[in-house]
Amino acid sequence: MVLATLKLMSAMNWLAKPPVPLSLVNEVLFSIIHFDELTSTNDYIKNNYRLLPDVSLIRADYQSAGRGQFSRNWESNRGQNLLVSLLLKTGINDLSVHSYEEQVRNSLISLLDFYGVNAHIKLPNDIFVGDRKISGILIETKQIAGVYEYLIIGIGLNVGQTEFPDYLNATSIALQSPLKIYLEDVFNKFISMLEVNLAPLLTKTP
Repeated sequence: MVLATLKLMSAMNWLAKPPVPLSLVNEVLFSIIHFDELTSTNDYIKNNYRLLPDVSLIRADYQSAGRGQFSRNWESNRGQNLLVSLLLKTGINDLSVHSYEEQVRNSLISLLDFYGVNAHIKLPNDIFVGDRKISGILIETKQIAGVYEYLIIGIGLNVGQTEFPDYLNATSIALQSPLKIYLEDVFNKFISMLEVNLAPLLTKTP
């Protein structure tokens, strides 16, 4: 694990003061790289995707310039919510983009259901509890000469935060669930559900 982290940092030494990972974990289906702070998990991948494993998940405790759909800001308190982006580089086409997006949404709905939160999808990629937003997904792709370089699925999920500005009209698992909520437990459960839902797609990848 330490060697993998050192290799990643060595490959990134051209960056000015690159962010240092808190940890790097190789799961069965993808690598997880965890940072204390990034401007945006999606932006980090876009700047470094050539150096990252084909299937990677980038996590940050805080985003200084988080983004949602339509260039809106994604606001989140430090260390209280789930801020991750999934990178996929192989076997990407128009059909698989839709399939991966759908399975990420399904994983989030299943996760919320596990914690007793009755949520629904508001197309294209928001998840609401009643009339309050609890999660959002940001899809970004890059093509060169019609061939996909990558698919990035950014995910923001309000977990432990209990106070939001009125204009956000937001809620969180902690506000909606009858259970005691711990961010690491939520993250680990999400990873387990994501692996189950993505496995059939990833095993099809040539």
